[in-house]
Amino acid sequence: MTKPEYWVVVKVVNPNATDPFLRTIHKVFASWDGDNSNGEEWRMNSGINRTAEEDSTVKFYGYSDSLYECNKNAYGTASNYTNGVLNSIISKARKFGVTITILPEETDWLNL
Repeated sequence: MTKPEYWVVVKVVNPNATDPFLRTIHKVFASWDGDNSNGEEWRMNSGINRTAEEDSTVKFYGYSDSLYECNKNAYGTASNYTNGVLNSIISKARKFGVTITILPEETDWLNL
């Protein structure tokens, strides 16, 4: 199980995907501030397969059997660095005709 310090969900739309199932997927972009021994980190999951919601967390189950347990009060990116990484991914995807959108915090996670 992965417990990010901060997280956002992105919607990835690839109209060129040959498999219709892969034309629109949602992914968790997770990030950590780091400490004195570890630098800032980020990770993006394989895609959200299903979700579960509890009082203070949302659980995102990935296509690769990963589990991201995300604190509802930690929506966003950890730092300017991880925000920059995400913006770079979004920018590079555009060059391939792929649109990546950060979903709003108020999204109904159970109905992605």
